[in-house]
Amino acid sequence: MTVKVLNGTDETGLAQTVSETLAELGYKVRDPDNAARNYDQTTLFFAKGSRREAQNLRDTTFPGAALERKPEEQEPRTRIIVVLGFDFLQSE
Repeated sequence: MTVKVLNGTDETGLAQTVSETLAELGYKVRDPDNAARNYDQTTLFFAKGSRREAQNLRDTTFPGAALERKPEEQEPRTRIIVVLGFDFLQSE
């Protein structure tokens, strides 16, 4: 399962840290980046056919995160995009 983490907060290095954690859990992780905007709620954007995997990732690692289908053209080789929101900072 290929995952990419985007930082939707102003906390420097957050996406990198979470990417490293996911890699340790066995996920194939693409290079982290910053989201185009800030997010209040952590959101997992999943590719067609990856809803179950996204739900499992949410339930085990990002409880309370929103789930949304991602546009196919967005990161086409990535199954799940995790956008970290300010709620993630409060849960640490």
